Amino acid sequence: MVPWGLLARATRTVSQVHRLVTSTPERLSLPVLAALCDIFECTPADLIATKTENAAIRKVATGDAIVDLSPAIDDPGRRRLLELFATWHIQRRLHTLADRCPLTSKQIHQARNEIHLATAFLAHLAERGRTLADCTQADVDDWYAGGYTAQCLTLAFLRWAMRSNHMPTVTVPHRSTSNPTPLVQQQRLTLLRQVVDRDDIPLQDRVAAPLVLLYAQSLTRIARLTIDDVLREDGEVQIRLGDPPSPVPEPFAGMLLDYPGQRPNTMTATNPGARWLFPGRRAGQPMTSDTLEIRLRDLGFPTRRGRTSAIRHLVLRAPAPVVARMLSYHDDTTAQLAAEAEGTWRNYAPGDHTR
Repeated sequence: MVPWGLLARATRTVSQVHRLVTSTPERLSLPVLAALCDIFECTPADLIATKTENAAIRKVATGDAIVDLSPAIDDPGRRRLLELFATWHIQRRLHTLADRCPLTSKQIHQARNEIHLATAFLAHLAERGRTLADCTQADVDDWYAGGYTAQCLTLAFLRWAMRSNHMPTVTVPHRSTSNPTPLVQQQRLTLLRQVVDRDDIPLQDRVAAPLVLLYAQSLTRIARLTIDDVLREDGEVQIRLGDPPSPVPEPFAGMLLDYPGQRPNTMTATNPGARWLFPGRRAGQPMTSDTLEIRLRDLGFPTRRGRTSAIRHLVLRAPAPVVARMLSYHDDTTAQLAAEAEGTWRNYAPGDHTR
């Protein structure tokens, strides 16, 4: 840990000290670097660790890749606010996501939309003769009155602006869309029956659909599955979605065993040894979640509503902690769903009950 006092003497300003201690600075001037080397009697190589990263992943997490502000923003004040929002909210979030796995096109599209709507909101204030600093509740209400669906992505900008003291505290209309109305049980069973009976549906879609409708898996998670996650032990077919693996009932077990040898995009020169359960067209990459969603939606499988219906059904049939571990859900999520459904397992205490 670098002492605050030494850094303060070397950098002179609190902002520089904050950046050096709490995060990776965007720029480190040569005088500051030289001062640090003098203080600690070391070389620049001792202070700065270098490492190799996937440049393609990092590139999509930069502000330039999301949106170019230069032709769109004339007002320097608004431009500065958008640059701060892109740097300290958008980029930080994308960097965090990129460290876990490659960014999806949907994540990039959402980031662009958030900046686009933040730009539009500042223009809306300018038309009313206001800046973000003197924004009122009436300004926000009028903005959302123009159409909630398109403008709900402004929520991230407004929360960031209030948290950063760039605008007064206001009440932001917010309608949760994270938990859509689930399918009724009969609808879910009808869709599963179609997976079994309809031979005109490609096998890859007949494998993907039950992962949503039976195991409540997100398309992002499904896209990252490999053929190594399909297990066969003691005559039982299992799929590794969490710990322990989940059993697969017939006839879906037979489909899952037949599928690895019939996977698409494996006969090309770029993907001969692909181990992804759903290989993509790009070398070494799985099929994107967007592609899976489009395929299932075109076949009449509502993925979000189907997933919501599946997880609610599962927490009624088994203890929430068990469901969470087997399907890689967070314990709090399944516990909340179990409480909302008033399931008989909602008071289940995990642990060894044999003692």
